Amino acid sequence: MNKYIVILISITFLITALYIFFKRKSVYSKFIFWGMLFCFLGDITIAGFINGGFMVGGSMFAIAHIIFIIGYIKTIRAQNGIVFNREFFISAVFYYAILIVLWILKLRYMQNNGGLQIGIFVYGICLTTMASLAAALCKNQKKYLKTAVGAVFFIISDSFIGMSYAIKVPYSEAIIWTTYVIALYGIIYGGKTAVNKTL
Repeated sequence: MNKYIVILISITFLITALYIFFKRKSVYSKFIFWGMLFCFLGDITIAGFINGGFMVGGSMFAIAHIIFIIGYIKTIRAQNGIVFNREFFISAVFYYAILIVLWILKLRYMQNNGGLQIGIFVYGICLTTMASLAAALCKNQKKYLKTAVGAVFFIISDSFIGMSYAIKVPYSEAIIWTTYVIALYGIIYGGKTAVNKTL
């Protein structure tokens, strides 16, 4: 994808996250904004606007997921919910299974040094933990359904990136970016309170 289109998409989500933070002033929206800032840095690094390439860009996304994780935990605790509930463990088993399969594919088809392979695995742990906690957050309050769905699409997007090392996937770039955009939309707009039907 054209790198200027990448920047346009990424900065749109960053500005949206900032706007929602100022509007809601919630724990969730604060951490989502900071996480989106690192997603933006990851996007512009991988696009080539900042030196560092895949390793530095991937590190930015790992930091973003860690920030999301902290935000989800703080949001659950602020609502006196249960962080490590049944949905967390069910999701974790499923997501970590995907991570292991994709990492094995990368080890087989990717000719790179061990440091990069370990870095990819660490990133995968951050991503899958984020998605598992998104499921736990949704279980505590259904209004965070978009967050959980967004996390699923984040995994789908990165899974297609992983599969592209092993097999040729038609329209993979379009699929990766479409699922990535859906992922960011879900995470940013998660927690939006529905309109009261009694009004």
